[in-house]
This record gives sequence, C-alpha cells and structure tokens, in this order.
Amino acid sequence: MLIFAWGITNNSPHFGPVKNPWKLEKIPGGSSGGSGAAVTAGMTPVTLGTDTAGSIRIPSSACGLVGLKPTHGLVAKYGCFPLAWTLDHIGPMARTVDDAAIVLQAIAGFDQCDPTSKQAPKSDYLANINDSLKGKVIGIEEEYFFKDVDAPIEKLVREQIAKLEAQGATIKKVKIPALQNSEYAELITSLSEAGTIHYEQLKKDPSHYGDDIRMLFELGALPSAVEYLQAQQMRRELKAQFKAVLDEVDVIIAPTLPVLPNDIGSDIAMINGKEVDLLNHVIRFTGPSNLTGLPALSIPVGMAEGLPVGMQIIGKTFDEATVFNIAKHVEKSVGFDFIAPIAK
Repeated sequence: MLIFAWGITNNSPHFGPVKNPWKLEKIPGGSSGGSGAAVTAGMTPVTLGTDTAGSIRIPSSACGLVGLKPTHGLVAKYGCFPLAWTLDHIGPMARTVDDAAIVLQAIAGFDQCDPTSKQAPKSDYLANINDSLKGKVIGIEEEYFFKDVDAPIEKLVREQIAKLEAQGATIKKVKIPALQNSEYAELITSLSEAGTIHYEQLKKDPSHYGDDIRMLFELGALPSAVEYLQAQQMRRELKAQFKAVLDEVDVIIAPTLPVLPNDIGSDIAMINGKEVDLLNHVIRFTGPSNLTGLPALSIPVGMAEGLPVGMQIIGKTFDEATVFNIAKHVEKSVGFDFIAPIAK
C-alpha cells in the first residue's frame, strides 16, 4: 500500500479517519494529521510533518500544537516522497516552542542530494528565545488575513496581538495586494507539480489513491503551461511584496485557520454561522508562506467550542529565531495545556 500526502481531513479510505483528540468526532486537520493527533494524545512529545500548503500548520492549529514550516531549503527533503517540488517543506510539530526549536536545530542543514536545499548559516534557535519584545515590529495585514474569519478565532488572535503590544512590541498595519492572487497561484502550482509527480503511477494503478486525493492528482493534468507560468509570475510578485513588508516589520501575524475543525466525513466548515466549503478555506492563510518559502509557525492561543485555535507567525527568510522568540512570548501569555483530556 502506498500512502501519499494531500488528504486535508485525514479521513483515509484505506485505514479510516484520524480523530482529533480534543473532540473525537472532529478532524485533526491534514495532511500531517496523524502526527498532530499523536503528539496531542501524548503518544510522543514531538514529531515531523510535511507542509505543501499548510499541512504542518493546519493540524497544529486543529490539535493545539506548535508547528513550524521552516524557510524553504533550510531542512533538506532528500528521502521524503514529494508532493510539489517547489512548495514542499519538512518541519517539527511539538507541544512547546522550546521542543520545536530543539527539533529544528537537529534537522536543519544542507544536503547536496536535495536540489532545493540551501546553504544557510547555522543558528542556535534557543539562544535568544526569551529576548524582550521591545523594538520588535509586528505587521498585521487586515484585508486578506482577517477577512472571512470565524468570530471566536479572530477574537483570540486579536487578544494575543494586543498582549504582544502590551509587552513592548509595535503593531504596524501593512498591505500585501498580491495576496489576492495567492490562492490561484498555490492551486495551479500544487496541482501541476503533484499531477506531474504522480502521472505515471496514477495511469498504472489508480486504486492506490483514495477518492479525495485521486481527484486532485487527476486535476493536475488540466492547467496549461501558460497558466502554470502565470502562477509563477504571481508568485514572484507575492515574494517581492512580502519582502518589502518584512523589510519594515519583524514578523507578520495572522490566524492559522479561518475555521474550526469540522466533523469527520463532512466537507463543510462554518464561518460565523454560514456553511462554507472546507477545501476552499482551510489553506487560505497557510498557502502564501509555501509560495514565498517564508518560515511560518502556528501556536495555540486558546480554545473555542472545545477546540484549539492557532495563531500564525510569519517571519523573514532564515529568521526562525525571531519567529520562535515571538512564539515563546505567546506561549507564556496563553499558558496552553497541550495534552488533550483523552490522554490524561
């Protein structure tokens, strides 16, 4: 049996659903939902996830964990089966910020066997993790990252932003107009690259694929070369605008997800009492960091309807240390209990 990434709900047709340890009828998020559920259930203190459009941060938010998608190329992917070459990342999922930093310290580094691996200065991610927030500037992009967000999620995220400001950080509103094209660029890029990777296997034996991901891989044959290249042009503009903003701020903060985890077996999520398609919304806020390759971490900021809510911290290229520093202050402020009741 071959197991592939891209199942956003972790409801496997081969093995059944992974259950969210906070509420067993809810999804854990995906595609690294098994990893997220395992840490939350107390089966392991840390694990690794893979992230092409949010698959570390989505289950970390849904399961109440610290999950980091590092800078693209910081952690080599040699030996990991790809989903989309230019979007894939490997990163830690843990109960605490310190644990995530320790894991990243161990796995970061150049590997000549991975053509996307980059030579980056080795950092000590714990060295300045408790530094003061004074002088730190936090960017808030209202027009995209706070549009169509379920009210309890928005409330918890904004409360944490206010607490960071009270601790000495400066809050600055920013604009990234290219975000309006990010969902299209992410979709075309991931479909085209994943469809290419799986093209021969899918023709040979489609039974290896569940209905959910088989449809996505089949759709990968539809985008034209023109559409793929247009998506890369949009991607370059997005990178340029993020860089310009991050030249003025240290991090950008946003909700990790606009929705709470939905019921297992359902493709419907809720935003302020309105039914919405899960797939159309679950990667809205996570996908841009895959397109840009910027480090992005999800950290719990509280509970809503008995489920964890994650806040996303997006940093500068290879500046995971600052991301961890901001996350550490959030962790201290929230005092979140990372072990779900089922594990106690």
